[in-house]
This record gives sequence, C-alpha cells and structure tokens, in this order.
Amino acid sequence: MTTTTAAVLALLEVPLANGHFELVDVDCAGIGTAAAAVRVFVELAVNHPVGGRIDLDGVAAATRIVDEILDADQDVIPGRYTLEVSSPGLERPLRTPAHFRRAIGSTITVKTVAGTPGERRIEGHLDDASTDADGSIRVAGRVIAYAEIDKARLVVSWGPPPKPGKDVKAKRAPHPKAVSAAAALAAATTAATTAVGIAAPADDFVDVADTDDELDDDELADDLDDEDDTADDDIDDEDDDDELDDDELDDDELDDDELDDD
Repeated sequence: MTTTTAAVLALLEVPLANGHFELVDVDCAGIGTAAAAVRVFVELAVNHPVGGRIDLDGVAAATRIVDEILDADQDVIPGRYTLEVSSPGLERPLRTPAHFRRAIGSTITVKTVAGTPGERRIEGHLDDASTDADGSIRVAGRVIAYAEIDKARLVVSWGPPPKPGKDVKAKRAPHPKAVSAAAALAAATTAATTAVGIAAPADDFVDVADTDDELDDDELADDLDDEDDTADDDIDDEDDDDELDDDELDDDELDDDELDDD
C-alpha cells in the first residue's frame, strides 16, 4: 500500500462511516501524472437505514462525501486526478479483518508482499481469519499474517465449464419423404431459373443485323447518287462554259470580217 493510498483511507473512513457507508478499499494509480486516478469502493454499512446492497443513489451520496473531504484537504493527493466512486462488485476486495471474517468459507485470492516466503499468489478456500489486525488468515491450508497481505479479494465461481460434446445434439437422418420433397423442389427451382434465363433465338439477332446492313447499303447508294448528281452538274457547267467560249470565238470572227470590209 502506497503512502497516498494509506492517507486517503485514513481521511475517508470516518466521514463515510458517519454517513452509514463502509469504505471497502481505495486504489490510487498514476499519482503525479496526467493519468492520475483515485478509485474509491464503498458499500452500505450494516447500520444503514436502507440496508442491502448499494445502488446508484447510494453511490451518488457517497461520492458527495468523498468529494467534499478531498477538496477540503488538497495536500493528500498532489496534482490533478480523476475521482471514481463505485461499488466493490461481486469480487470485492478484502482489506480489514472484518472483511476476511465475513468471507470465511468462500474462495479468495491473496497476493503477498514482496519478500514473503513461499508463493506470492495463493487462491483457495478461506478457512479462518483472526479478528485482530495483528493476527492472520488460513487459506488453502496456508497461514498468512495480515501484515504479509498486499492484496486480497473474493473469487466468484461461475460454475464448471461444459464438458466437451455434452451440449452437442446428435443429428437424426432426414425422413425419406422429406428428401424426395427437397429434391422435387430443387428440380422445380432449377427449371424455373432456366426458363427465366432463356436467350432470344440466334435468327432474331441475324435478322436485326441484316436489317442494319440493308440500311447501310441504302445510305451508301444515296451517297453515290448524290456524288453522281454533283458530277453531272459539274459536267453541265463545263458544257455551258464551252458554249460561251464558242460564242465568244464567233464574235471574234465577226469582228475580223468587219476589219476586212474596212
């Protein structure tokens, strides 16, 4: 437990108890950094007028108490931090001798402080717990002093996992009539699909193509006729020019005759 965590526990325990709340645990993480967070876990005290488990209204009331106390003594937690107040949940932390006493007969997990002989993590049945803070607990046959406990919590058993293949139901063979009906339905579906997907006869496409070719031929013939007409017009124009030239020559001959008479 860090110094900050111990200071917050000591600061909040009495005011929460006066409000009929039990301070279950405090977790201070990242203190002095931008991600600093203070998590406070509370439960209804045994003498709470409502009794039972804490609800949202109870958490809101406990939050007001915690917020007021921490704002009044800002030296306990240096710097800015995020405050979270919530219920401990089913796997609630175990911190005090009273917590361990209430958990006797349950399965718990314990992490011991560094340097404690033996395995640091133990999980098993909690057989006994002393009422004195200088005492110890006995879990899975091992005796651990309260002073040697770093963290502990309840372990909720969700029941054994299902055995492999136990929930798998054997499939029965389908009835012969059902098989015949399924085959008939599949055949009818295939036939309907084929009927819908029939393409137009090839001759239709040939006729369309032929029609397009005839149109192209007509257009070509029209173009050729237009060109012939144009050529004829050009020839007629040339004939007219030749006739005009001949007339001019005749006029010249007349002029020569006149000169001879003179």
